[in-house]
Amino acid sequence: MDVTKLSIKRPVTTVICILIVLMFGLVSLSKIPLDLFPAIDIPIIVVMTDYEGASPSEVEALVTEPLEDVLSTVSNVQEVNSTSSRGQSRIIIQFTDGTDMDVSGINVRERVDMIKGYLPEGTGDPLIVSIDPNASAAMTIGVAGGEELQDLMTIVDTEIVGRLERIEGVGSIDVSGGQEHKVDITLLPDKMEGYEISPQTITQLLSAENLNLPVGDIAYGSKEMSIRVVGEFESLEDIKNLPIPTSTGPVKLGDVAIIEQVDKDMKSYAFINGEQIITLDINKESIANTVEVAKELRKEIETLENEYPDLDFKILYDSAESIESSISSVSSAAVLGIVFAVIILFLFLRNVRSTLIVGLSIPLSIVFTFVLMYFMDVSLNMISLGGLTLGVGMLVDNSIVVIENIFRYRQKGQSKVEGAHLGTKEVAMAVAASTLTTIAAFLPIVFVEDMMANVFRDLSLTVTASLIASLVVALTVVPMLASKYVDDVGENKENKYFGKILDLWGNLFNTLDKKYRKLLDATLNKRKITAAFMLILFIATLGLIPFVGMDFMPELDQGIININLALPKGTTQEKTFNITNQVVEIAEGISEEKDINYTIKDDGSAKVSIDISEDKDRRPTHEVVEEIRPQIMMIPGAEFNIDSQSMGMMSGGGGDITIEVVGDDLDTLNMIANDFVDIIEGIEGTREVKSSSGEGVPEAIITIDREKAALYGLNVPTVTQTLQLYVAGSVPTKLNVDGTEIDLNVSYDSDYASTLNDIDNIQIPTQLGTTVTLNEIADVEIVQGPVSITRKSGNRIMNVDTDVYGISTTEAQKLIKNELEDYQMPKGYTFYFTGEYEDMMESFMSLGLALIMSIFLVFFILAAQFESFVTPFIVMFSVPYAIVGAMIGLFITGTTLTMPAMMGVIMLAGIVVNNAIVLIDYINQLKEQGSTVEEAILKAGPTRLRPILMTTMTTVLAMIPVAIGIGEGTEMIAPLAITVIGGLIFSTVVTLIIIPVNYALLHDIRARREGKKKKKMSI
Repeated sequence: MDVTKLSIKRPVTTVICILIVLMFGLVSLSKIPLDLFPAIDIPIIVVMTDYEGASPSEVEALVTEPLEDVLSTVSNVQEVNSTSSRGQSRIIIQFTDGTDMDVSGINVRERVDMIKGYLPEGTGDPLIVSIDPNASAAMTIGVAGGEELQDLMTIVDTEIVGRLERIEGVGSIDVSGGQEHKVDITLLPDKMEGYEISPQTITQLLSAENLNLPVGDIAYGSKEMSIRVVGEFESLEDIKNLPIPTSTGPVKLGDVAIIEQVDKDMKSYAFINGEQIITLDINKESIANTVEVAKELRKEIETLENEYPDLDFKILYDSAESIESSISSVSSAAVLGIVFAVIILFLFLRNVRSTLIVGLSIPLSIVFTFVLMYFMDVSLNMISLGGLTLGVGMLVDNSIVVIENIFRYRQKGQSKVEGAHLGTKEVAMAVAASTLTTIAAFLPIVFVEDMMANVFRDLSLTVTASLIASLVVALTVVPMLASKYVDDVGENKENKYFGKILDLWGNLFNTLDKKYRKLLDATLNKRKITAAFMLILFIATLGLIPFVGMDFMPELDQGIININLALPKGTTQEKTFNITNQVVEIAEGISEEKDINYTIKDDGSAKVSIDISEDKDRRPTHEVVEEIRPQIMMIPGAEFNIDSQSMGMMSGGGGDITIEVVGDDLDTLNMIANDFVDIIEGIEGTREVKSSSGEGVPEAIITIDREKAALYGLNVPTVTQTLQLYVAGSVPTKLNVDGTEIDLNVSYDSDYASTLNDIDNIQIPTQLGTTVTLNEIADVEIVQGPVSITRKSGNRIMNVDTDVYGISTTEAQKLIKNELEDYQMPKGYTFYFTGEYEDMMESFMSLGLALIMSIFLVFFILAAQFESFVTPFIVMFSVPYAIVGAMIGLFITGTTLTMPAMMGVIMLAGIVVNNAIVLIDYINQLKEQGSTVEEAILKAGPTRLRPILMTTMTTVLAMIPVAIGIGEGTEMIAPLAITVIGGLIFSTVVTLIIIPVNYALLHDIRARREGKKKKKMSI
């Protein structure tokens, strides 16, 4: 069916179809979710198991290894990693891409259930968690007020958190910085010994008595009445009056213990610009839309501000702001690109109506793309919108070729209708083939593994959808409008304001056209020399590739700097506060407007966040980081990790480069890792070099002599329980106070166990009613234990991480590798580059395979179009030159080869052949009409010069706003735009010169072969 002829004959029907598309497109746009990046599936399951009090070595031997053995047998497991730290085992199971994680989760749970009965007594139930990167932090809120911190925490915990959790899409809320209450039950040793009461009796009674228990149901008239016993404690008096049975009669708990409600030791402190606050980190559900969740949260916060006028609510972090700002910037770049494209169209077509007809293909194609995006379940994110932005210039390519050919037929004397029909029909196959080649370049992305498939799926689908839409518009809407509204086939002579500009542009183009005709004629006369020169030029420019360098992903500059502090284990909170305040003082010296919020934890860690995003005149964040880094590094007593926050998809733990040291002995691994740190710190361009070994943790090891303990009726569990009451206390139950549950903590006075000597002399109650000191039945020694033990695929490893600044990741890796090659590794020990560097190389290999497959697919389509296996080779000559042009573009702009840039190279494989297709297709048509090869080339080249320049310039200029990084967020897709611009410009020159030359050379070879055949036949 001839859709072009149909659309021309039935214009009303065509207009109705356009209106339907517009209606569906606008509705689809309103329903497409807005997000920063596409949804990413990570096939990872984490199994966490607590083993209180156990050292890392004990956790590894008794918990981690047995679990690893059974978990490694689960189907589709790619790798099993683990970390055994004090009191906890953490096992990370990575599955192959494409694995059904619901089924894998069930299989993992089954394996864990099989083994957990064999784990040591006291081991907690393993917690199985699937990693979901889509359930990310949506917002962080700070709450401050005139209330006491404890009362403020009560309001936040009982009233505010519940309100926020009820909002649709909110997953979990983590509260930090608040002060909580507890009930301390401090046992009096003399009284306990006098009444012959064991501490176990106290904890068991508290747990058993603090319950409401159902009894059953009885008949009550015609109804049933439930009966239950109420025993829960309602006040401190209930606890104090709890009767404790003794041999001389019951005594009250208050007679043998001091019972009081006190404040818990704070585990974390939070501040914003020096004011102490409580922070709420709000995570969204994985299926929820970040922008919608943040919108509802803002509404609820406004309501809370009205209901609690004494409280101050401050949004410390709002991911939706970054998303909306980035999307807005990319959208603005797209609009600017459309303006540039339309200007180029007008300069070439010199006719307002024709420009509007071709320009109309852009909004129509975009709106139609929204419909396809909605049904393909593609969100409007940086990647999909970036693809649409980059495709803006390409959306008019088909329409340009069609309208230009229609003009040619009109100039030959054809009527409006006939000119529109014949002009479109002549190039229909060419534009369809060129569109298919571009689409074909994206098909191999489905074979890309890991996260890259998720990331670039949206870009591929969006570009594909927009190109299909532009093809439909070019073959239907453009000829229909041309047949109705393009009355004048010449220039728009009535234009007063742009006449001089148009004349100047026309003169420039005519001059270019004349020079091109001469150049083309000259190169055809010296075709062999020309081909040799272009080959030498190609080989020479390949030398630039090593200087470009490679990185994984570009970073988005959000204007947030994170400084993480790690102090040695056991550091006092006073020292942690002191060092954190020094960091805050340095941060306050930054010239930009800023908010500084920081949190301090009781484990010797702290985090300082500096937000300079509101300063419109601020410097790039990485410059600010480099300004404060030397000052912070001068602060003694802590390790620092300073970096700008990036909402990059690949952001995760570790540095830009990670080195895994593999071996058995922890001391040897620690020695090698520390040596590597010293070596790497001396390499220029490395930052934040650190080892995972950490500083050893001192441990007091208590070894109980079972035979001696048995003489007193004691065993390991009973002795351990008594020691826990002296050191940490025990929480057998909780007290409900106004709807809030607070811990009942049973312990001895901390003064009885403030030193190791005190612990050595602790009195352990026996079953004989007497006591025995700990040193009579146990030995206490101090050892230096590891912070944690990391294993990968069953082998112990230690990681050395480093960030990179000022040089590319690949360049830094080469420098590090060269330095480490001289290091004498002990026998049985080795090292590997892994982490982000390993992921980067795997992704580049996957995209490299996709590029090769794209080239073959493009070739197959060309072979089908030209019904030849030879002609496509001529067209494909554009591709290697496009890749060289892309590398030149990256080199000139100082941009490294990243994943988006590599995606741009794949796009080029389908884009750059389009001009060659149009040119070769017309040469073949002229040959069929009786022209010689040289005549056909000399006519086809200048004839197709204008549409080739138009399509190239509209595509290039449409991408320039993105390439130069206008607005926040465009950094992510700028390398892609730079790659396409460089490749397209370089390949266009090649298309106009080397493609005709190669075509002529191929004809010469064929002619010689045919001549030889005829000569043989004549003989």
